[in-house]
Amino acid sequence: MRDKIEKYISDTMKSYGVSGSAIKNELANACCDEYNMQVEKGVAPYEAYEAAVANVEEIVKGMVKPGNRYAFSFGMGVLA
Repeated sequence: MRDKIEKYISDTMKSYGVSGSAIKNELANACCDEYNMQVEKGVAPYEAYEAAVANVEEIVKGMVKPGNRYAFSFGMGVLA
């Protein structure tokens, strides 16, 4: 299951343009811990997986650095 969780995290990070193996490993460890806790409570594996990765997208969204909205205009001004 760890491989499936890591793949989901990698795909989510790639889609938002976030990189970093330390962040990926930390998220994977936290999600695996959550998955194991859910399974120990008697939750079905699919539901436990959904609960484990529920907050990954919000966490990754928070890591996105906003770009400079004037970069293109600045570049064109310098070019001119």
